[in-house]
Amino acid sequence: MTLKEQKSSDSFVGRSNTKNVDCGSYNASFYTCCNGALTLGHNQSCCGTTAYNASMHTCCNGVFTLGSRQSCCGTTAYNPSMYTCCNGALILDKGLSCCGATVYNSSMYTCCNGEVNSRSNQKCCGSKVYNPSSYTCCNGTLTSGSYQECCGTKGYYPSLSTCCDGELTSGGNQKCCGTESYNPLSSTCCNGILNNGARQECCGTKTYNPSSHTCCNGEVVSGSNEKCCGTKAYNPSSSTCCNGELNSGGYLECCGSKGFSKSSSTCCNGTLTSGGYLECCGSKGFSKSSSTCCNGTLTSGGYLECCGSKGYSKSSSTCCNGELTSGGYLECCGSKGFSKSSSTCCNGTLTAGGYLECCGFKGYSRSSSTCCNSTVNSGAYQDCCAVTYNNIGNVHRVNNDIELAKNNFQLALKIALQSLPEDHPSVQIYQEQLLSL
Repeated sequence: MTLKEQKSSDSFVGRSNTKNVDCGSYNASFYTCCNGALTLGHNQSCCGTTAYNASMHTCCNGVFTLGSRQSCCGTTAYNPSMYTCCNGALILDKGLSCCGATVYNSSMYTCCNGEVNSRSNQKCCGSKVYNPSSYTCCNGTLTSGSYQECCGTKGYYPSLSTCCDGELTSGGNQKCCGTESYNPLSSTCCNGILNNGARQECCGTKTYNPSSHTCCNGEVVSGSNEKCCGTKAYNPSSSTCCNGELNSGGYLECCGSKGFSKSSSTCCNGTLTSGGYLECCGSKGFSKSSSTCCNGTLTSGGYLECCGSKGYSKSSSTCCNGELTSGGYLECCGSKGFSKSSSTCCNGTLTAGGYLECCGFKGYSRSSSTCCNSTVNSGAYQDCCAVTYNNIGNVHRVNNDIELAKNNFQLALKIALQSLPEDHPSVQIYQEQLLSL
């Protein structure tokens, strides 16, 4: 039966064994599928895309060779009872070992880093062989003597030598100080520097005895169990350290680098003032009973009021807009103080004379002057050209009607009399003016 006839017959027989994999639909009772290639014959092994009978052939990396149960050397099958494979090369000899691409008898030779040496059962030191009972290998270098420690490329016995940072020094079982070895029973190592004396404390690169000295920031100073102030030692019961400066006197307060007692001095912003428990005004200390602090400035006198940076007493001065005027309990006119009995304030400007009327920025007396359009004119009770009075000191433009002006002035005087107290000095003047109209 041809392969074509056999495939045709698959459509009628063995439908229960039909598979559908990389080779499409086929009958596994008659075919074997290997990586997409269909080969006649069932239950065979695959070698690449080729099916083969493993009882008759051997497959090595995609190449099959006649003969079963053989070993592979690359793509070549071989009988290990007759050949040895080394790095893909077959050598006609059995039971040998490989050293790179070379075969050798391990009972007679030793392989070190791809080189065959003529002695067996040896150890390797780089590409050399050695007997560990006679030599020591240190980082690829042989040293005479067995079972030694390594110091770089040199071997040594710790009982006879000491290795410090790759350097050998004479004397066993010692300690290292940098590249030097030392006996801790007679020396002390401090930060890589050897010092005479055993079991001492270190201060930088120096040693010291804590029972008699103190280490302060790398400096050894006399005195035990003391505190440090910079590089100086001190007893806190007799001295005080402030910002690295020593001050005489124990357990003081610090003000910058100075020590002080609160009972005798006061610290204000890093500056000392004589006197205990004072208040601070900027960098100065003061007593509220004798001085007053106003905006960081001291004024002599206790419990004063403040006017800007100055202190004052209300009984003797008046503060107006940050400026002092001599005289207590005055009125303010801008930044100046004044007494109503001696001056008049008109729009922030003072005029000598008390209880005057205002004409713009000036004060005036109606008994001696007339105000026209904010201008003071000499002469009492004068008429203003093209103006009339509708209240004292205020004018409005009208026609030149003199009679109307007198009537309006009369009305203004009456209104003024009604608003003023009876003891006001202007009352008698206004009454006399009404009688004269």
